[in-house]
Parts: sequence; C-alpha cells; structure tokens
Amino acid sequence: MTVLHFGAKQLKVQDLQLWLATPDAAQQMNPGRLSIVDGRRWESLRCGHRKRVEWAASRALMQYLGVDKMDNLSLSHAASHAVVAVAPTSLRIGVDIEAVQPRDVRRLAALCFARDEVNATLASSWFDELCDFYIRWTLKEAFAKALRRPLVTSLRECCFWPRADGWSGRVPTKAPWNAVVYEPRRGVFLAAAIVGNGARHQDVSVRQEWPPGRRADWRLIAGVSPC
Repeated sequence: MTVLHFGAKQLKVQDLQLWLATPDAAQQMNPGRLSIVDGRRWESLRCGHRKRVEWAASRALMQYLGVDKMDNLSLSHAASHAVVAVAPTSLRIGVDIEAVQPRDVRRLAALCFARDEVNATLASSWFDELCDFYIRWTLKEAFAKALRRPLVTSLRECCFWPRADGWSGRVPTKAPWNAVVYEPRRGVFLAAAIVGNGARHQDVSVRQEWPPGRRADWRLIAGVSPC
C-alpha cells in the first residue's frame, strides 16, 4: 500500500487517485527539494514559458504529495496544468492530458491509428471526429505509460471504439484493465489507464485540484472496458 505524505497528513492509496495542478501550483515548486536529475533539468529547461509552468506545476504537486519516482505513479502536463495519478502498488498506472489544438486529425489518425479506427474517424462529423481523436490519443498515451511500451507501438496496438453505453477497447495485455477519460477544463482531455489484478473494478475515488486542494467535479467523457 502506498502512503502519500502532505502537510501533516498521510493518505493511504487504496484506490486510483488523480490530482490536477493548476497554473498557480508552479509558484509553489521548491527548487531546493528537486532531485539531482530534476534540478539539472530545471536549470537547463529552455522551452517556452507555458512548458516551464507545466513542468514546475507537476514537480510542485509531487512535492506536495510527498512522492517522487514510484512504479505506480504517472504524470503528464498540458494547457499550463499538470496531472499526477497514483494507484495501489498492485496496479500499473498511466495518465495523459492534452489540450485541443487546431490540427489535421484525419491525417494524424491515418498516420498513427489502426485502420478500423481511421475508418471510424472518417465517418464522424467534425465535432465527433475531434472529440473521438483526443479520446483515442489520450487513452493510447496513457496505456503506453501503464504498459511500459513505446508510444508509437501503443498508437497502433491499443484500439478503442465508441458504443451505445460507453467505449470498448483492445489492449495488448492479458492482465485486467480499465480506463476513463475526463474533461477537467473545456477543450482539455485527461485519460487514466490502470492495468493489473482488480483493475476492472477500480474506480477513481479521489479527484483533487491543487492548489487550494478541492475535490474536482470533472465531466466524464468516456468509460472504457475490454471488448
């Protein structure tokens, strides 16, 4: 069982938890508490201001939670936000967050997705096409992290389709799995994938935004289960 330390409290991780760091979190990062590797990365980070904010927000949240590198932790950042996912030690976790941007999703789908997914994209309306693309993309990246596989492999081998009561998928693992996609902000997609025994019955019991540390009421976009 994983124990998170923050403030004067300890939180035992028995269920999947998603913590979203807002842009204000970046100001709370303490460079003196960074690991040697992250300290060097921070000093050498020469990307744009937004990317620096996202990176700092992710490390500030990890410092707040009292976690560093763990097998059952995953992080991602986009749209000046960062998300950290933590799961029980019996499970593998992957998370991805993406902001909708103007792009040729049909071309990207044709390059990266499986053929039947591409055909489904071509048959969609413009709005559904854009939404479906980001659902699939975030799920594939989340599973790439959870399964410890290269993203290029996950893009082709992890496949997902909408159905009347949710989404179904095919993932290259014999282990049980489960996944969800939320929209924490308008035009922002957040996917979490969990793999391992008990994963199919695992719910996101904790969704928090920090700072200031409040329960998040995010819109559920898709719940995904095996075909």
